[in-house]
Amino acid sequence: MSSFPFDRYRSDFKLSARLAVVLAYAAVLIFGCGVVRVPTRTADPSGNPQTIDLRFLKAGSTTRAEVSLNLQGIDSHVNEHGFFWGRWASSSVLYGTGVRGWGDHNILVEFDPQGIVKGWMVTDDRGLSTNLDQLTAGDPPLNLSHPIHAHVELSYSQINEGKSAVSGDIVLMGRYLECTATTLSPALAESSGCTGSRIPRNNIIGIAYSSIADVRPDPFIRATIHVGGSKHRLKVAVDPPTLLVLHRYIRQTQ
Repeated sequence: MSSFPFDRYRSDFKLSARLAVVLAYAAVLIFGCGVVRVPTRTADPSGNPQTIDLRFLKAGSTTRAEVSLNLQGIDSHVNEHGFFWGRWASSSVLYGTGVRGWGDHNILVEFDPQGIVKGWMVTDDRGLSTNLDQLTAGDPPLNLSHPIHAHVELSYSQINEGKSAVSGDIVLMGRYLECTATTLSPALAESSGCTGSRIPRNNIIGIAYSSIADVRPDPFIRATIHVGGSKHRLKVAVDPPTLLVLHRYIRQTQ
């Protein structure tokens, strides 16, 4: 694995301040209402309250066991040998409707071969791509001798409103990627790109992740797969273990 040049962790207060500005601006644009600063709350992606304290992290001395113990409440369960991925949400603003605005955060902690912390980075979902590239650069390619099936969510608005999301299935194959969903309406199929048609693997040009203002902590990460030679895009929401598989698959095509 290549070196992971993390800056030392910067204060949660600075992170929360930046998040509050982003959420406030997004709320005005999306919800059309004013916002009020409120005391910060933190929670795991399922909404359970969590206290996030990263001061125990010390490059060169903190062990993997200590990271797993101290951050077990936000463990994303990717079960990677070379790094730990924690995920949580924080809220510092209240919309005019009385609903809190939440933003997602990720901490990626890299270990050396002896299981000692080399460094770490805190980022929103948009910053995951570059950091995951660095962390997985030396990994062996996925075994595509048999199709890999991955569960995805397809309706962002329904997820955000707390309704039952529309589920889909992505199939990763050596030559093609395919997305299907049996209960998908034609309009949603078109907007998500999950039409059941096969996407040639060689046409896939990249994957990007987005961060938006949510009205509740979100266990899913929004990903957009870009396809060259057309306007086709595949938009899905996935959990961290699924995202890591999808990320590796996309990077293998490049």
